[in-house]
Amino acid sequence: MRRKVLLILIIFTLISMLIVIYAKANFRHVDNYFFYENSLYSFLASENDLIDDYEGMTYESMYDLKDFFIDDKVTSLENLENSSDYILIINTNQDSIFKGNGIINNCDIKKVIKGVDVLENQTIKIYDLVAFWRNHGALYLGGSTPLQKGKDYVVFLKKANNANLSNSYVFSSVKYGHVSVSEKGNILENYEQNSLKLKDISKYDFVFSSNSSLENISEYKLLYSKIWDKYKEL
Repeated sequence: MRRKVLLILIIFTLISMLIVIYAKANFRHVDNYFFYENSLYSFLASENDLIDDYEGMTYESMYDLKDFFIDDKVTSLENLENSSDYILIINTNQDSIFKGNGIINNCDIKKVIKGVDVLENQTIKIYDLVAFWRNHGALYLGGSTPLQKGKDYVVFLKKANNANLSNSYVFSSVKYGHVSVSEKGNILENYEQNSLKLKDISKYDFVFSSNSSLENISEYKLLYSKIWDKYKEL
């Protein structure tokens, strides 16, 4: 009988230890200020961008995201709006959450433009488009950028599939997922990988590699301006 009780206690202790280890591995305590001040930004291009910063590696091939985002379908603002499940005006006033390889923003909804199951003044979680992050850097998808704390954005979203956090959303588009409406955002057109910190990159709505074509940049700016013109006063 004693042996049985002892065995149960040992098993219970081992399970408790495994739970603690798992929790620590998935919910990492991170000093937000230190992370954004000191971590370098880089990004994996799309296979449609025709740039070769990382020897042809693309986020579609590396992370099986071939049809995950709607960028291939976005030829107009109407296209972007129709293909997104949610269009919201949000503000980010809280620190980010770091879970596994993800960086998640706590966002307050200021206005619901599209979306049936979200409300104004509700707080939702929006995933940054991050492939992974480490203590000294983060690898983003396709030139997307972190949300800047305290700014208002119009965001184009879809519900996150298989998310570990409830009430979670992901940008429907890599290029146009968020656009600043507090003030007209900046676009960085000639970025050299790992040359700026996240705090500096967050001042931009989108980043182009120094190897990007002028045609791709011009196409982006055209639609970006239409988004800004329509949503800046909402």
